[in-house]
Amino acid sequence: MSLMIDKLFAYGTLMRGFGLTRELAVEADIQYLGRGRFAGRLYDLGPYPAAIEDPSGPYTVWGDVFHLLDPERVLRILDEFEGCDPTMPLSSLYRRCPVDVQFEDGSPVRAWAYLYARPDHLRNDPGAVLIPSGDYRQYVRARGTLRVRGEGPSGARGSPKAGGEVKSPRSQHG
Repeated sequence: MSLMIDKLFAYGTLMRGFGLTRELAVEADIQYLGRGRFAGRLYDLGPYPAAIEDPSGPYTVWGDVFHLLDPERVLRILDEFEGCDPTMPLSSLYRRCPVDVQFEDGSPVRAWAYLYARPDHLRNDPGAVLIPSGDYRQYVRARGTLRVRGEGPSGARGSPKAGGEVKSPRSQHG
């Protein structure tokens, strides 16, 4: 897919505060634009979230919208990280798809999002838990599993290795 989209919608651990954009060395190539949402469902798969589009459903997926300053480089890195191979979509864990996002003020934007490639799996997997709020950051905070990157356990500034990252069995996806 080579659509001319230079925005990214991140609903999971690629959002601000989780530290993955820095770890993946793409932080200098993205610019935060604001919070947004799209019509869909968000699931907790245990160590990471999964989103699917659902335009007719009652749920919304919330996340961060970024402008991609170097879309080709950033998307190449994120495709690999997300297990997304556009040439082999059936064997991919996630698909990079264009989605229609609304910012909090209601203004629209078209952005790439990494959507779960196996939506039927979500319906049949008892371990896939729907997150009704659609907000992964809020969900992990409520469960006590989110620490903002750069803050140690006491809130002091520190390195991620000193405890300043998301506490999760797997810090990946979305």
